[in-house]
Amino acid sequence: MKHLLLPILTLVTICLTLPCQAYDFSAVSPSGHTLYYTAVNGEAQVVAPLPSSYGNNFTGNLVIPDSVHHDSLTYPVTAIGVGTFQYCHYLTGVTIPNTVTTIGSDAFYSCSSLVSMIVSTGNPVFDSRNNCNAIIETSSNTLMFGCSSTIIPNTVTSIGDLAFSGCSSLTNISIPNSVTSIGNKAFAYCTSLISVNIPNSVTTIGQEAFWNCSTLTGITIPNSVTTIGDRAFKSCTNIASFDIPTSVTTINNGTFYGCLSMASIHIPNSVTVIGNSAFSSCRALTNISIPSSVFSIGENAFNDCTLDTVTLFWEIPISQSLAYASQLLSNTNVFSIPCGSMYYYTLLWNTSYSSHNYLERGVDFQLDISAYESTWGTASIIPQEGSNIRCSDSTAIIQAIANDGYRFSHWDNGDTINPDTLHLVGDSSVTAIFAPIIGVEDVVMSDLQVYIHDGQVIINGECAIRDVQIYDISGKLLKAVKVEGDHAVIDITHFAAGVYIVRADTANGPVTLKVAR
Repeated sequence: MKHLLLPILTLVTICLTLPCQAYDFSAVSPSGHTLYYTAVNGEAQVVAPLPSSYGNNFTGNLVIPDSVHHDSLTYPVTAIGVGTFQYCHYLTGVTIPNTVTTIGSDAFYSCSSLVSMIVSTGNPVFDSRNNCNAIIETSSNTLMFGCSSTIIPNTVTSIGDLAFSGCSSLTNISIPNSVTSIGNKAFAYCTSLISVNIPNSVTTIGQEAFWNCSTLTGITIPNSVTTIGDRAFKSCTNIASFDIPTSVTTINNGTFYGCLSMASIHIPNSVTVIGNSAFSSCRALTNISIPSSVFSIGENAFNDCTLDTVTLFWEIPISQSLAYASQLLSNTNVFSIPCGSMYYYTLLWNTSYSSHNYLERGVDFQLDISAYESTWGTASIIPQEGSNIRCSDSTAIIQAIANDGYRFSHWDNGDTINPDTLHLVGDSSVTAIFAPIIGVEDVVMSDLQVYIHDGQVIINGECAIRDVQIYDISGKLLKAVKVEGDHAVIDITHFAAGVYIVRADTANGPVTLKVAR
């Protein structure tokens, strides 16, 4: 009995460490390797049999056929089963037929020498050379004696958990547009991986999918992706920039943890949650913008970051406790905040022990507005609904209003539009110019007589004259004289020939006349 128990315990131990799958039959592949299959509903799946040394039987380049014959029947090969080729450390290349729809979990786990994987377009012809240098395709077959990238067949719809994890020799991966999900740790520890093409059919990138792909320099995530799992790109130390698609609402826990080289990331307005340690140890990240859609930032989200400037779009910021827990307040030198929000940031984020550097966007320009002659009219900035002239658009609407007896002439910048819109590019000032309203009255009036003789303006009236002002035709004041009585003589011999405006304040009210010299 003891002799029987030992083999049973050994079998149990093997099944705990490797997938234990029964197989229906075996066949020699075009590359000379013996493969094992299960047959279900007329289709064949490549599986891993016992014993555990199975993986060591594979060396060089393996060709998986698109169909296999057994007992006078032909089965299309549609799947690579769970753990089929895991720990095949000496396997350098694989040709996967385009009949395969599923690559199971752990299928190529820790195939540390796997350099190439291609899609067969016909009946593959094996070449025994191990150096991977070229692919020759003919109308009927593919001759594989090398490649430097992984191309997954466009019949595959899902890549299972750990499917290529630990394939430390793979350099490039092209995922076909038939794939909708990338499993957890699917490409983790592919430490030679340089680039990955993810098509717009993929909706889910699993947890730790590209964890520790330390040579990955860039990756584009399409807008079809709605979920990027926890720690999906953790320790991808060579990624320099990243654009999160607008379809993503949550940046999960540790998604970019330890991306040491990432200097730029775009967070779209679709994101509402930034998880724990999401950007922790992104030491090259010095500037980042957080949209107003974000309402929650997890603990240590920005731990071990040195952020020069963080651009925020909240009119009222998130709570101080969230900002401190995320290390946002601890690791940022300057916060660029919306114009007019300084009060709320200092109220909610500053304490008696610490304050922060805030820079309100758009408070760069100052506009001063005035009237050249304040008794003739006023000039002001028209309040704009939902905006302020000192905020982000740096525009202002100005308006001049004339007093009775006067009219708006022009702004000192030459514009005659009233109201007018200014586009500020720096600190500015503007002045409104008014002019008296000039009628077509005769020089001699019943209550006032005004004329010019020998370079003198002579004014006679039947009522008391108090003050006299003389303007040029543009409305510029040239001379003002205090008068007591009903007669005035004003010298203008030094004035050039032209038309002038005489305004006299009388006991019966102001009188404005136009005279010529």
